[in-house]
Amino acid sequence: MTELPATVRSRATPALSSRQTGEGSAARSAEAARASELFSSALPPLPTISNPKIALTQSPAASTLNRKTRRARSTPKVQLVQFAAPKSLEERVFDRLTQLKIRTAQVAMHLDKEWRHALYRQLDFLMEADAWPADMPLPTEESFGTFLKFIIHLRPKARPSLGVEDDGSLVGNWTDSEGQLFVIFQGGEDIRWSALQTIAERIEVISGRTTIDRLIVNASAYNPARWFSR
Repeated sequence: MTELPATVRSRATPALSSRQTGEGSAARSAEAARASELFSSALPPLPTISNPKIALTQSPAASTLNRKTRRARSTPKVQLVQFAAPKSLEERVFDRLTQLKIRTAQVAMHLDKEWRHALYRQLDFLMEADAWPADMPLPTEESFGTFLKFIIHLRPKARPSLGVEDDGSLVGNWTDSEGQLFVIFQGGEDIRWSALQTIAERIEVISGRTTIDRLIVNASAYNPARWFSR
């Protein structure tokens, strides 16, 4: 506690006696006012808090508590998930046709330009969106990839007719005056094949399952290369 100067202490607590005269009433009032003024000036100034409530909430602990409370009370964000409407048959056919053409363009350097453009026209004819049966599966990209490998490996000059199996596998058909060759492209290097040959007015059929590089060997009895060289 700050010690008051001697002059302030003596005036703040005057020793009044009963022998003081009548002028003493006014003198005592003036003396008391001066003593109060001196007493107040001697005390250290008190800190001023303009808003005690605000000052208290600005302490680090209180600020942390307030932030946690605001986060806890904040309304959780609601994320809206939009589900795309299912595509129509025409849209799905068009999308798959586009994908097959992109796959062809990716290996364009391995295909003759005329052969490649003719293949594009075949795909357009095969996959007419407004004529595609609703219950018919679309050709798979995997099967079409096997078809491209087949064409690049064997390089047939003759282009096959194209069709689609019930499982979405692409089918190639080469035909001449004496018979036909069907190749079903199953994915990867795998193919199924059937050869039809007319011999002495009788139709013989042979079928097998093999890989692209083994077709010529496995179907050698019918000389399958003849269908590719036309």
